[in-house]
Amino acid sequence: MEAPDTLHSGSQPVLFAATVQDSAQFAEQIEVAMRVGQGGEVWTLLLQDSLSSNTALFGAMFDSTLAAGFSGTQTLQFQAAGAEASGSKTLTQEIYLENEPPVLFEPDTPDTLQRQTGARIQLYISASDPQGYGDIDSVYFKFRKPDGSFGGASQKAGGFHFVLVDNGSRHHGDEEEGDGRFAFNFSIVEDALLGTYTFIFCSRDKVGNLGGIVQADFELVPLARYQE
Repeated sequence: MEAPDTLHSGSQPVLFAATVQDSAQFAEQIEVAMRVGQGGEVWTLLLQDSLSSNTALFGAMFDSTLAAGFSGTQTLQFQAAGAEASGSKTLTQEIYLENEPPVLFEPDTPDTLQRQTGARIQLYISASDPQGYGDIDSVYFKFRKPDGSFGGASQKAGGFHFVLVDNGSRHHGDEEEGDGRFAFNFSIVEDALLGTYTFIFCSRDKVGNLGGIVQADFELVPLARYQE
């Protein structure tokens, strides 16, 4: 086996490989499967080099996206198998997977809005993760009202969490599914307090890491009355 003992967060592609011996001199196609931990995703290592008539090197390049959903010391498992023959014994190697939290950036929120019942407040923010998009579990926000309380149907400690979406939902203003730009909108209620509101954006990855907080303020002002 050939694999690094540590895969750093945000790392560039690194070779993961296994050497296979086949007494039948590869008369049938051989595949080498690699997985992280038990029951995880299986990756197929492709033939890289025929070292002799009965020995070959199989491998593939993996970057830090391999660590999506994993953190800390994990077990790499390698097994070779043919279409008809039973699989080889499984070889294992420990690897430390560094997993850093997501990063939020480019918030797009209103600066000032008039208090008009039913008008919608549109929010956007981008998120990335050193282990790739697949490691992002959720992007969410809570908002603090002018009186210091938090908005939302729930009164849980720290405020209700509204989950932004990146699923192409037109209802929430998301333009493209899976592009890393998260969206959400909600309507202004009739008795909304006037004053300064603070949106507090947060993110979480699949191993529970919390990203840094991004905040943005907006002002809710009285509905302008125009006279002829």
